[in-house]
Amino acid sequence: MRLRLDFAHPRPRPTPLGWLLLGLGIVAMGWAGWRYQTVAASLNVEKTRAAALMREAPRRPGVATPRKAQGPVAESGLTTTRALLRTDWGALMGGLESARTPKIGLLSLDLDTGRGGSLAMTAEARDHAAMLAYVETLEALPMLDKVALDSHAERERDGERAVRFSLKARWHLSGRAP
Repeated sequence: MRLRLDFAHPRPRPTPLGWLLLGLGIVAMGWAGWRYQTVAASLNVEKTRAAALMREAPRRPGVATPRKAQGPVAESGLTTTRALLRTDWGALMGGLESARTPKIGLLSLDLDTGRGGSLAMTAEARDHAAMLAYVETLEALPMLDKVALDSHAERERDGERAVRFSLKARWHLSGRAP
């Protein structure tokens, strides 16, 4: 038996299907490049147009400013925002902190400016007497009005009894009544 080594093996000839796929690939690549160029040119045109509009906008007569376009709603929001910035938050938080006793644990505090300065609070007290004393202390604070106990429930956790309660009140913006 003879050993025959063929180091110069001829490559197989490309088939017509291979040539077709190569041609389709080249066409697809050309189309994708053309689309990229078209989209890039359109993006540059839109960026230029937007920049021109931004330069022209303040100088065009008859164009309403955003403040005028929004009307009374914007003025109302602006007034509320100004009032919030003028609010003495330190006094409000300090007053709430001074009313707290060791028998009271404040769990949550929600200040809502949309409804004339309402305040919702959830807390836990060791007993009913501590809860009522806390509500009375809050009523005496000058920055709170209409303090009302919203709900209460007794809870027992780890062998200790507590009263979880929620209350609502109105608070003043910058010393004015809501």
